[in-house]
Amino acid sequence: MGEPEQVVLFVYKDDRCGQLVKDVYEVLRSLGRPVRLKVVTAKVTDPRELPAFLSHLRDIYGDEYAEIYVRHQVRTLPTLVVGGVKVFEGRFPTRDELAELLGAPARAPAQAKRAAGPCLTCVFYDEQSSRCLLLREPVRDPASPPCGRRR
Repeated sequence: MGEPEQVVLFVYKDDRCGQLVKDVYEVLRSLGRPVRLKVVTAKVTDPRELPAFLSHLRDIYGDEYAEIYVRHQVRTLPTLVVGGVKVFEGRFPTRDELAELLGAPARAPAQAKRAAGPCLTCVFYDEQSSRCLLLREPVRDPASPPCGRRR
């Protein structure tokens, strides 16, 4: 068996975030896939404080302490990154949405680009379920994406 899939959950100090961590953990455990869950907690109580927090980290400790946020392009909290692909940001999905979002293995951008067509080249398109993971809706025709993206 290969390397476990990397799942990174960015949260802040809040009861809703605590529940989100529990929900993500339980959904991942129910899937039966080997995953490594890493929870990154910003020392803030409001997601609007994230830019000031990251600036403080850089000023006091250096760029390497904020690097994980930059690498995953985290702009607000909470954010979930699966296999290097940002799955959601700035909202609290329901447990059912989490199960849907985490149900299929994430594809890295380089792997997704092999197919042809707007949806088929998008990292958020899940071919197995014919769904857009970003918009959380079915894709009836991959040549005509619900997001309006064109080649």
